[in-house]
Amino acid sequence: MQEGYGEEIYSDGDVYKGNFKRGLKSGYGKFIWADGTCYEGDFENDLLCGKGILSWNDGRSYEGDWLNNKMHGNGIFKWPGGKKYVGEYRNDKKEGHGTYYWNEEKFYAGQWNNNKQHGEGIFNLKGNSFEVMYRFGKLISTNFNEKNHDEKVNMQTIEKKICEGIMAPLDENININIHTDAGKHTLDKIYVDEKKIKESS
Repeated sequence: MQEGYGEEIYSDGDVYKGNFKRGLKSGYGKFIWADGTCYEGDFENDLLCGKGILSWNDGRSYEGDWLNNKMHGNGIFKWPGGKKYVGEYRNDKKEGHGTYYWNEEKFYAGQWNNNKQHGEGIFNLKGNSFEVMYRFGKLISTNFNEKNHDEKVNMQTIEKKICEGIMAPLDENININIHTDAGKHTLDKIYVDEKKIKESS
């Protein structure tokens, strides 16, 4: 039974380097998938649990809190091209308060529910900010007209004007598969006990 620091190498090319407790990945470790995706951080009973960074091979990354292989707590998710979300997650979904940046000049800061803007928030566009109210991703009110007296437009036009591209990419689309002792790869792995190697050398 694995205990302490060691490595597991799987027949499909995945590799784990880190700590074990009673045969399970627990403590600090690094899991590298064969496709180049990598997680480095805390594990508990073979699951991503605690603080950690997951970097996908397509350029996405998440740094923050994990619970049972899910983003849960506070974190920062970045997409290729500069978009990012900074805020709260619950079971892999944006939930609570968070800020979504298209870039440094365009962002929404406010409440989220089930991965969609829901509740009060502030929208900033090139230094101009105004209040917005969302209901499950749909803009229902704003003070845009009050702050832009020379440009009176209806709600549909406002939503298109200030929120162009707001739904993409809001979904993180994460997919985590960590080898466990209950998994099909159990008999394919090779465990290397670093402590025994040092003692025998």
